[in-house]
Amino acid sequence: MPCRAPSVRALPGLVAAALGLLATLAPAAPAPPDAVAAPPDSLVIRDRLVDFGHAPRVAPRAIDTVVIHSSYDALGADPYDLDGLLAEYRQYGVAPHYVIDRAGTVWRTVRDRDVAWHAGRSRMPDGRTGVNGFSLGIELMTTKTDSLTEAQYAGLNALLARLCRFHPLRNVVTHARIAPDRKDDPWNFDPEGLVLPFGFFK
Repeated sequence: MPCRAPSVRALPGLVAAALGLLATLAPAAPAPPDAVAAPPDSLVIRDRLVDFGHAPRVAPRAIDTVVIHSSYDALGADPYDLDGLLAEYRQYGVAPHYVIDRAGTVWRTVRDRDVAWHAGRSRMPDGRTGVNGFSLGIELMTTKTDSLTEAQYAGLNALLARLCRFHPLRNVVTHARIAPDRKDDPWNFDPEGLVLPFGFFK
């Protein structure tokens, strides 16, 4: 079953925080996260909605997968400047649904209901293609030489717990896992930093 209670295999400090969040979740909430003003957990999602890199939709879509990516502003002076990173996405015509910065702040750039162009040509371990159509993309801001921060792992865990309330998530995959001939991200990512109530593929 998707979103069942997790097995604990994560960094000790993050386990307590993530499990605390999971313990406070209401059993059911049929509205999408876009429509929820004050969910019962403590995660704050800040909107930086973009007008590129996605296909707007009116009706909800079935989402069962999260794809984890990493990126940084390769064109500006500060690799962790959010404005610069979004400008780079615009140049390439791509966008994730969420970006988690170095402080662990979660930024929403595309609404869940919209199909974001984040996965590209890819294939799931179960053979499915067209991954953008049934997935959400989460970008972690980091370079190929820096490590992810504990705050980013905590933010990712909190975001996954939140998304699990609204979507029947079954898989969390890395971009490299579904596009190994093209992609190697997320860089320096440790799956042991996650508390997952569903399947995970490296």
